[in-house]
Amino acid sequence: SRNKLAANMAILDAHVADRKYVIGDAFTMGDIPLGTAVQRWFNLPIERENLRNLDAYYQRLQGRAAFKQYVDVLPLT
Repeated sequence: SRNKLAANMAILDAHVADRKYVIGDAFTMGDIPLGTAVQRWFNLPIERENLRNLDAYYQRLQGRAAFKQYVDVLPLT
């Protein structure tokens, strides 16, 4: 499962290499489900590849008030 998730995160890393959010410069509905998946990826106690673009995307999401309030506070269960 970790390898499959890592492969998917690598695809997303490449996708956000030349854009601020999933679709472009604007935050859209598409960023909500992907943002929760990225949050889980960065908070799971697993070994992760260095995905610089994905890390930058996650940092942008963390800068959004709603993300901090509703997503980044949820414990992994």
